[in-house]
Amino acid sequence: MSALIMDAEADDRFRTVLVLTFAALATLLATVGVFGVEGRDPTTYVGVVVLLVFVCFGAAFLPAMRVAKIAPMEVISTEE
Repeated sequence: MSALIMDAEADDRFRTVLVLTFAALATLLATVGVFGVEGRDPTTYVGVVVLLVFVCFGAAFLPAMRVAKIAPMEVISTEE
């Protein structure tokens, strides 16, 4: 069991290093590719976080509202 936990911890460390590497590369690309964006620009980070919150909200809330309009008995009675 402890070997399984150690393998999971190694996988987590690898994923963390991988994500941080890609984040550094993305920051470098944004700095080079977009005029006026600095690598440590707090306005850009806040803007990206706000944008991601709205995208996640839309991706979760809109389909949930669509499904909430359907009566469960209608779905069950039409299944074969």
